[in-house]
Amino acid sequence: MEPTIATRNLIIRLDQISKSFSGKLVLNRLDLSIFENEIIAIIGPNGSGKSTLLRIISGLSTVSTGIREICTDTKRIGYVPDRFPKLRFTPLEYLHDMGRIHGIVPDKLAQRINELLSVFHLEESANRRMVGFSKGMLQKVNIMQAILNQPNLLLLDEPLSGLDQDSQQELIFLLQSFKNQGLTMVMICHEPLLIRTVADRVVSINQGNIVSDQSSRINQSVDSVIIKVRLHHSLFPDELNNHPGILKVQIHDGITTVHVDSHHSDSILRKLLQEDASIVSVNHTEYENEVFHFRDSSILYGEDVEQ
Repeated sequence: MEPTIATRNLIIRLDQISKSFSGKLVLNRLDLSIFENEIIAIIGPNGSGKSTLLRIISGLSTVSTGIREICTDTKRIGYVPDRFPKLRFTPLEYLHDMGRIHGIVPDKLAQRINELLSVFHLEESANRRMVGFSKGMLQKVNIMQAILNQPNLLLLDEPLSGLDQDSQQELIFLLQSFKNQGLTMVMICHEPLLIRTVADRVVSINQGNIVSDQSSRINQSVDSVIIKVRLHHSLFPDELNNHPGILKVQIHDGITTVHVDSHHSDSILRKLLQEDASIVSVNHTEYENEVFHFRDSSILYGEDVEQ
């Protein structure tokens, strides 16, 4: 019998799965279906079972009861753990080792690593020991190792945790780019901006149970504020783009138009005034979500890696 479209697009199905540790029930008979080109945000309080669920999806942890079914040819799953250690390796050494574990042929591996170092702006740090890296730089290497083998499914455990605001915004742009390229992602997160701008579905877990599973606001317009200013000196558009809550920056005839998530409008107005900007106008509107572009990000899924 010819499979339905829904069946063809289904990647992983969890059917009544439970997980116990030392007799303690952590996940309780959960059902979850993951489809191609879908981004799922998993939310919930600490200790609710989110990380355990992510490890079961990845195959790194087994279920106590129930069924984990791979429904398509999902041979490559990338996994970004919530903590990445400060290893004594350089990024170049570490990624070469990970590539060899994946079985990527040497020539293709070297090309792939160079591409990723460029995309993540780490060319100058490629031969530095990671023991001295910031949390943001470590998280970049963490994501690089997960996408080195061009996965069909990317799993991320608290990707923005512990990052400063600039690093958070940079990684949000990157995940938006992944979404635009059709990568399926499941991520544990709690940041509203990340959920609103990247996720298609939000799955809420509490005490080992899924309490809600619904569409996010990603396909809806975002309440925003349009601020028009004249910038006199130090605050350049690139700096504005990296500020949390900035949706878009445009410049025309000496006027800089800044589209801002309304939740961040007060802090951004304060920042502009501190930089001696002249406010021309402030208006409320609705902003249709657009995809932000990370440098050369299309190269992430351009050519298949030979193995």
